[in-house]
Amino acid sequence: MDYQQLTKEFLDDMFLKRPPAKTMFELSKGEMGTMLYLVVENNHAVAGDISKRIRLTSGRMASVLKSLEKKGLITKKQCEKDKRQTIVSATKKGEALVAKHRQIVFDHVLNMLRFLGEEDAAAYVRINKRLNNEFDPNQKY
Repeated sequence: MDYQQLTKEFLDDMFLKRPPAKTMFELSKGEMGTMLYLVVENNHAVAGDISKRIRLTSGRMASVLKSLEKKGLITKKQCEKDKRQTIVSATKKGEALVAKHRQIVFDHVLNMLRFLGEEDAAAYVRINKRLNNEFDPNQKY
């Protein structure tokens, strides 16, 4: 099999035949990642922990938090035990935005899987699970 040609075909199909995805709800990826982390994984988190989890530099994290706070989606407060740390929490408005985002994504994937049909949908999910659990992008196969 010619994996280079297959790779070119895949990338052309993914990125050249359709317009870039719009940012949902006018949030950057870092902003949405932060909101998802707070609402789904760990509300009242230390800013540094969020930064590590979603792989943002401390400078980018500061920018993301400033933007989210300005939009009323989070609150920040200084940690009482360690004044150098900032505790970040999602507001009710932020929680509602994440719930809406998750429902839109769920509905989109549901429609996509229905479009594929039973056999292809099951294969698609199986392949994605395998890639997410086993594929190491730093290894050559």
